[in-house]
Amino acid sequence: MNPPHATAVEHCVLGSLLLYPETQPFAMARLQPAHFYLPVSTRIFKAMQWLYERNQPIDTLTLRDRLKATRQLNQCGGTVF
Repeated sequence: MNPPHATAVEHCVLGSLLLYPETQPFAMARLQPAHFYLPVSTRIFKAMQWLYERNQPIDTLTLRDRLKATRQLNQCGGTVF
């Protein structure tokens, strides 16, 4: 039996962090990778967290570059996601 989860909500949270940078401090102070059910969402959030902790912008380019640097881009769906 799977624990309760909502993959659409995970996608909305991650997308919101990209579209609305002003939400990043709030989300980063409250969310943890363990809050995500899908492994791909966890990987993406960890990459966002890494960027945030280093005061780097979180956008599609920096996120792509971080996932590529850690060899996780293909596991996360490539540049299409």
